[in-house]
Amino acid sequence: MQKKLLTIGELSKIKGVSIKSLRYYDKLGILKPCYINPDTNYRYYSIDQLYLVDLIQFCIELNIPLKNLQNYTE
Repeated sequence: MQKKLLTIGELSKIKGVSIKSLRYYDKLGILKPCYINPDTNYRYYSIDQLYLVDLIQFCIELNIPLKNLQNYTE
């Protein structure tokens, strides 16, 4: 059975996070897409990654620098 992947736009709508922010999280290395289409460079995320968006938003609320987030997720 193939897992359902979310586009960056779908993830943005589900979690209420801007696409620009999701790209920034990718750049920081804290929310890497699980798949990037090699032909289109579109980013896709798994349902399992939804909790990471919650964690990122929680850290923002607590003023925890996102560059330190990997220390907490490992």
